[in-house]
Amino acid sequence: LVLIGYYIFRIFRELPDFRWLITFYLMIVLAGFLVPFSSILLFLLFLLVIFASLLLKESAGFKFSLNQEIVGVFGGILMLVVILAFVFRFFAASYYFTKAALMKDSDTKNESLKIALAKNAISFNPYNPLYIQQYSAYLFNKAKEKTFSANPDFNQIGSLIQAAIESAASLENQYKDRAVFKYYLASLYSDARIYADKPEDFLDTAEKFVQEAIKLAPRNVIYKSFLGDIYYFKALIKKEKKEEREFNNFLEKAQSAYQEARAMVSFYAPAYFGLGQVYEQKFSLEDAKQNYAIAVQLDFKNIDYRFNLARILYNIAVNKLDTINSDEWKQAKFYLEDILKVVPNYSNALYTLALMYEKEGEIVRAKENLKKLLDQLPEGKQKEEIKAKLNAM
Repeated sequence: LVLIGYYIFRIFRELPDFRWLITFYLMIVLAGFLVPFSSILLFLLFLLVIFASLLLKESAGFKFSLNQEIVGVFGGILMLVVILAFVFRFFAASYYFTKAALMKDSDTKNESLKIALAKNAISFNPYNPLYIQQYSAYLFNKAKEKTFSANPDFNQIGSLIQAAIESAASLENQYKDRAVFKYYLASLYSDARIYADKPEDFLDTAEKFVQEAIKLAPRNVIYKSFLGDIYYFKALIKKEKKEEREFNNFLEKAQSAYQEARAMVSFYAPAYFGLGQVYEQKFSLEDAKQNYAIAVQLDFKNIDYRFNLARILYNIAVNKLDTINSDEWKQAKFYLEDILKVVPNYSNALYTLALMYEKEGEIVRAKENLKKLLDQLPEGKQKEEIKAKLNAM
């Protein structure tokens, strides 16, 4: 910093009279770009020196001129201030962002603190898109946390989702040629559909942005597979509305997108998982099992993949004459018990395994699973159905 200040001083000394004035203004603009708050401080400091020199010059018996040497020293000091302020803001932003990133995702109480830390990081460095993206993600996670609370405030949830989408939209608008921000915005719209009155509108917007991302990065397997997810979600909506033609249309589109993704990268697990879902909707259980099995093989740590494979194995087994002794039944039971070792409160696994224990005559174990399930379910129709089943055993 001392060397930088010295060389700036030398440069200012070489400048002709009055050219330093233009240089000061350029430096102030540069400072304002690098460090937003510094531009005002530097401008005020600049005016203070000018007025001080004028007052001294007009004082009786005192001759003073703002010569090049004084300007050079002043210029060096100003640049040192700019550099120090920039370095401080850079490290402060990095500190806040890193502190938020290191917090455990499993602790939902941290979401509010993460939002505050990410907001601080943005205030110190508003030009880093990663900070804005993470801030948006924390807002959305906070909304999901609120959804599972005892008394969810849907107005607050809606406000958080809106804020998350607006942050992501600002990134997409700022970086039009960056496919990753279009994809991220598409993923937010897709996730937000479950909170919307008209989920089709959110999925249409998600499709629009992911198609734009694919145009910018046509060989990106993540974007292509995600397009398959959007078509699959649309198919489920049409199925619920009993619009069979549209359901089949979107299902074919989803299958095509997943197959294209698989052709791009043969070891991309989400593409196989998506195909498994499509085949299951088409009642092609063996094809579904095969694709789910490949997805599990490629990403064994993914609990959802393992559960879906276990569920399809269970569905195949119950349609066999010797259900309990079939290979599919044994494999399904293995996967479900293994899932509960990792995630003891995985509700779908608890329920499916309870059905299996009941079928095998292990009523005590079946009841234990249903009781665990009841403890984590909110009040409602589903909880009442589980209670009725438990009492009927």
